[in-house]
Amino acid sequence: MPVRPASSDAFSTGLLRWFENHATHGLFTTDHELRIRTWNKWLGTASGLQAEAVIGERLTDVVPSLAERGLDTYYHEALTGQPKVLSHTLHRYLLPCPQEDGTMMPQTARIAPLLDGDDIVGTITLIGDVSERVAAEKQLREQIAAAEHARRQAEAASRA
Repeated sequence: MPVRPASSDAFSTGLLRWFENHATHGLFTTDHELRIRTWNKWLGTASGLQAEAVIGERLTDVVPSLAERGLDTYYHEALTGQPKVLSHTLHRYLLPCPQEDGTMMPQTARIAPLLDGDDIVGTITLIGDVSERVAAEKQLREQIAAAEHARRQAEAASRA
């Protein structure tokens, strides 16, 4: 495959296609009316919502729980230039992505303005699966609790 200089538009298109097909995080964009413009394969797999079904639709129509949970305000703020970071600790998840056990995939998300020069033309959202981190934190808390329990028992035995 020959390598050739690419125009800025061709470079942007190639970069976007890579993120749509190969990214290990969820990535989607909306226009200034919050209509979904891109939706990557990771999101299709995780959420069960395929790009063909969601592109062109309003984000809150595709994911009504965003408005129900008040998370749509983060998108309106992004359209005024304010990026937002959502954490698993406070929000649990941005998009419903059911897991085999019936729970939702724990997520972090970054919602940011999508810029063309100085103009805000929409939003970009990056979603990460933090299931492994959440499981590790839970295991660590359980180990700390067990160690604390063992210490209290040892102290009680020592006093006896």
